[in-house]
Amino acid sequence: MLSAEHSQTVLRVGGYFYSIDDQGIFVKHYGASEARIPFGAGVNLVQRTDFPWNGDINLQVTPTRPVHFTLRLRIPSWAKSHVLRVNGKSVDAPTKRGWVTLRREWRQGDSVDLSLSMNIERVTMPERFKDYLNLVALQRGPIVYCQEEDDMTATALSSYQYLPSDAELIAEHRPSFLGGVTVLRADLRQINNEGTEPRGALDFIPYGVWSNRTQAQCAFGLTPRHYRPRVRWMRCSQTTLRDRHD
Repeated sequence: MLSAEHSQTVLRVGGYFYSIDDQGIFVKHYGASEARIPFGAGVNLVQRTDFPWNGDINLQVTPTRPVHFTLRLRIPSWAKSHVLRVNGKSVDAPTKRGWVTLRREWRQGDSVDLSLSMNIERVTMPERFKDYLNLVALQRGPIVYCQEEDDMTATALSSYQYLPSDAELIAEHRPSFLGGVTVLRADLRQINNEGTEPRGALDFIPYGVWSNRTQAQCAFGLTPRHYRPRVRWMRCSQTTLRDRHD
């Protein structure tokens, strides 16, 4: 049974996705959905997308009757580029403060396609955060990734690991894994007790789905190069963080 707070959150989800002002409609989040927007005589919006695993979003705009209004689509800061089409035709719409703006007369059957680039990024913290110095995390689109103990061999668990600057990073969608998620395959270096540095391809899973197989540890930060190797671990049953220095 949902608590009162959870019930209120569920009731507000529509407002998190869409909102209006006197000029038109804001599309603030992306995900397969359908909404009846109380603008003018009413506008139906239908999103078709596999977001956040895919950056392609199709938006069907169906007003009760033809109406002029501004449709604003949020462009996330992680999207390094985007492509926009209206009814199949490319549109060079202005982007301001993270929003792309489409002002036109909308009619039944109008369609907007937005493609957001989803590059795999290496994310670091500013130098003032000393605990995260020389650590790098992997992000693709809005998803931050981590390593989970379930995917690591005994050799990997007993070794230092770091992420070379030339490491190959590959995104792979797995429909039957953890409910259907995109994982990252990364070519890491391991420094074992013999002092050798074998390469090993390891999986990174979305941070939001860890601890759904066993009560395993996960690592969300690796050293980006052969320098003071550390792994940043979090245990599923705890909320505190610890460094592993072996």
